[in-house]
Amino acid sequence: MYLQGIDVAGIATVIPRRSVGVAKWSEQFGADVVERAVATTGIRSVRVAASGQRTSDLMFAAAVSLLKALDLPVESVDAIVVVTTTPDKRTPATSCLLQDRLGLPTSTYAVDITHGCSGYPYGMSLAGMLVSSGVASTVLLLAGDTLVRHLRSDDSASRFIFGDGASATVVRRGESFMLGQFHTDGSGAPSLFWDFPDPESGETHAQMNGVDVMQFALTRVPRLLRSLRSHFDEAETPDAWTAVYLHQANAFAVNHLARMCAMGPTRFPVAVERTGNTGPASIPLCISHDAGDHELGVSALVGFGVGWSWGGVVVDLSRTVVLPPQTV
Repeated sequence: MYLQGIDVAGIATVIPRRSVGVAKWSEQFGADVVERAVATTGIRSVRVAASGQRTSDLMFAAAVSLLKALDLPVESVDAIVVVTTTPDKRTPATSCLLQDRLGLPTSTYAVDITHGCSGYPYGMSLAGMLVSSGVASTVLLLAGDTLVRHLRSDDSASRFIFGDGASATVVRRGESFMLGQFHTDGSGAPSLFWDFPDPESGETHAQMNGVDVMQFALTRVPRLLRSLRSHFDEAETPDAWTAVYLHQANAFAVNHLARMCAMGPTRFPVAVERTGNTGPASIPLCISHDAGDHELGVSALVGFGVGWSWGGVVVDLSRTVVLPPQTV
C-alpha cells in the first residue's frame, strides 16, 4: 500500500488516573515473583480505568483535546475509525456512540476494528485509504482498550503487563505519504483470544500464551520491517528513519526486536514502565512520550498480535502536533 496526499495532523493520548504496580502486586503474588517479572517486562505499574470508566470515555477525552489543539471544528471531521477490543457495548459500534457524543455530522463514516495490539497501524491504513479515495478529507482515528477489568484476578502473567489507555489521531488530506504492509494468519487464534461469555457462568477472560506470542513476534516482525524498509527505499528518497515505534508489548520484546532489526541511527523507543501494554493505544502513547525528548520525523509504526495479525505504516511525523499524555 502506497498512498500520497496524506498528513498525520495530530496525536493525543490519555491514561486513567489510577495506577497499580509493584507494591499491590507483591501483596497478592509475592515480592520475588513480581521483581522477576519486572526485570523482564520493564513494567513497574499499569494504569487502570475507574469503575464505570468506559473505553469511549478515554477516547472522548483524547479526541476533545486533539481537536482543540488543532483548532479543528467537529463539522470538518467526516469519518471516525475506532480500534478497540473492549467496546462499550456489543452493539451499536463504539464509533457510532462517539459520533453522537462528539457532535460529529450524521454524514460521518463510522466503523470499528477489533484488531487489538496490531490495530493502530490497521486503523491508520484505513484512515489513509478513506482520505486517498476521496470518501473523507479528515478522519478521526481513536484507539484504545480498558482491558484490565477483564483479566482474571489470579493471572499474574497478564496482570503484570496489561494497562488501560486510549488515543486520538487525525489523518487528513495533505502533502505527505503513507506506506503500509499487512499480514494475517488465523492459525494463531488459540494462542491469544478473548471468547464470548460462558452461557452458564457469564464469565469471560482474555487468555494469552506468552511463549507463542513472543515466538510469533520474533519471527514475523523483523521480516515485516525489512520489507517495509525495502519498499520505502523504492517509493521515497532513501533516508534514515527517525524511529520505529513498535507495539509496546513489554520492554524485553521491544529491545530484543530492536537488536534483531538494527537500522543504524534509527531509534526503537520503549515506553512501558509506568503504563504497561495498552494494546492499540501503545504505539501512539510511545510517540507521545518520545516527542517530549526527541524531534520526530519519518517513522515506522508497527503492530503485532491477536489473529495472528501484524502490519505497519511508514509516515512523516515531522509536522505532526503531538500532545503529552493526559490523565483522566
